[in-house]
Amino acid sequence: MQFNFDPRSLCTITISVLMLWVVGYSPLNAQPCRILEVSTLDNNNSEGNLSPQISGNNVVWTGLEGIVNHIYLYDGNNVIQVSSLFDHMSTANVSPQISNGNIVWVGIEGGQNIYLYDGNQIVNVSNVGPVYMPENNSSPQIYGNQIVWSGMEDGNFHIYLFDGMAVSRLSTTSTDNLLPQISDGSVVWSGVEGGTNHVFLYNGLTTEQISTTTTDNVEPQIMGNNIVWTGLDAGEQRIFLYDGANITPISGSSTNNTSPQLFGNNIVWSGLDGGIQHIFMYNGMEIIQLSITSTDNSLPQIHGNNVVWSGVEDMNTNIYLFDGSDVSIISTLDGNTSFMNLFPQISNANITWRGFDEVTFQIYLGRNCAPVPPIPDLTIWGIITLLLLLLITGKVYSRQNAVYT
Repeated sequence: MQFNFDPRSLCTITISVLMLWVVGYSPLNAQPCRILEVSTLDNNNSEGNLSPQISGNNVVWTGLEGIVNHIYLYDGNNVIQVSSLFDHMSTANVSPQISNGNIVWVGIEGGQNIYLYDGNQIVNVSNVGPVYMPENNSSPQIYGNQIVWSGMEDGNFHIYLFDGMAVSRLSTTSTDNLLPQISDGSVVWSGVEGGTNHVFLYNGLTTEQISTTTTDNVEPQIMGNNIVWTGLDAGEQRIFLYDGANITPISGSSTNNTSPQLFGNNIVWSGLDGGIQHIFMYNGMEIIQLSITSTDNSLPQIHGNNVVWSGVEDMNTNIYLFDGSDVSIISTLDGNTSFMNLFPQISNANITWRGFDEVTFQIYLGRNCAPVPPIPDLTIWGIITLLLLLLITGKVYSRQNAVYT
């Protein structure tokens, strides 16, 4: 028997590929949302847990043990008190951030420093020097192995960058430079120039002021070439977008707009409309109000088309998820009974937040709670489907050849 695939077989092959794609995305491969109280796993008994951050399956936070605040890591299996590894002795450890397994935080040991845990050691990156020796270091952010923060030098707060080897100062003429953000080597922050808060950008080579027409420009965020911030314009607090060339106000008719976040071309923020603080998203073409029934909606975070935030409904503060089409409450799934749920963060399909369990504040992780399409793969059902379709196709063409010969 000879299998002859002429151009007419392209239709069948296309159908096979499409069926494989469908099978690859089948609910058979999906896992249910599962809520874990990660701050109590492995008999961990930290109290007053706060500031959760997430990267993939890893969650970090600050928790109190005895009289010392420590940094904790849940790595998907175990809870580790990171800030005490290798006999490290810093205290008042706060403001953790995580990226690709690297963790940074603020701690006190002979001064307020920025510490990096890279899986092998803890390094005081704010003391790498000797050119720069900033004090009162705070607000660290991390992207891969690049770290930025705000520190005081010569009486002013400046922005510093640790590139994995050395520290450099990015802010030059501005003062009171605070709350830096980093994306692939580019850094933004808010600083005072000429008595006005402006947004500054370090593009990997030079530093420039990018806000021009508004005043009190704060809360900058960056991803790729896009930068967003909150600025005062004609007495109204608006959200502005800088795309690398132009500045555009995007917050529409809502007022008191704050807390912008972005992912790609999607931008979210909290704004006041009809006397209620709602969550809005700009998708590059239009503004969509995401929150509907909840009130006091705040602190939005975004990953892809998924948006999470904290809102009040039925006298309880919940964590909400917009999955690209619908809104649902995440913090009540899987039998979870926490309340006063705040400060959500999202990474891929996972969501973390801080909630109260009637005793103390705990850190919660919702695994597989956001719809992230899996990468299509050759599942066993896909392989069987492909083989059957190819077999049918081969028989069809074999019979055709037999008839014509």
